Amino acid sequence: MSLKIAIANQKGGVGKTTTALALASSFKRRGYRVLMVDTDPQRNSTSVYGAKVEETPTLYDIIMSSHPAEKCVQHTGYGDIIPGDELLRDADHDVRQDLRQFLHIANAIKEIEDSYDYIIYDTPPHVGVLLRNTMMASDKIIIPCTCDGFGVQGMADFYETVKECQDVRPQL
Repeated sequence: MSLKIAIANQKGGVGKTTTALALASSFKRRGYRVLMVDTDPQRNSTSVYGAKVEETPTLYDIIMSSHPAEKCVQHTGYGDIIPGDELLRDADHDVRQDLRQFLHIANAIKEIEDSYDYIIYDTPPHVGVLLRNTMMASDKIIIPCTCDGFGVQGMADFYETVKECQDVRPQL
């Protein structure tokens, strides 16, 4: 079974993608089987991995149509990735509004988690369906932040979101 790690913060520009990429690369260099999941509609991890997003299944297909995760994994020179999709930007409006809306990623990843030692989630800088889905699918959360007043306040605010997910998780 894999260890699933989200690199998350509700603030942008704090190094989430850089941290996710560095962590995935480090684990891969040490011989671990690693899957990157790009949940950010900006798709920076997808771009670094050189993954395709046109005419191929992406995370959007998992969330919107329960597409099997194994059919969304792309094997690239950089490593394995489930690519993000710019269509994810509308997820907050397009995903059915009930508690199950936060389990799309967790349920899909269950199918393939035994194929990997680590699953790293790169997340968007917005508390919404995508970030909550990722937190519900994760075992651990790494919160990069800047060491200034705004960064510390942002982390305190984000802690409340993490706590909400922890409180809901046992109910699902």
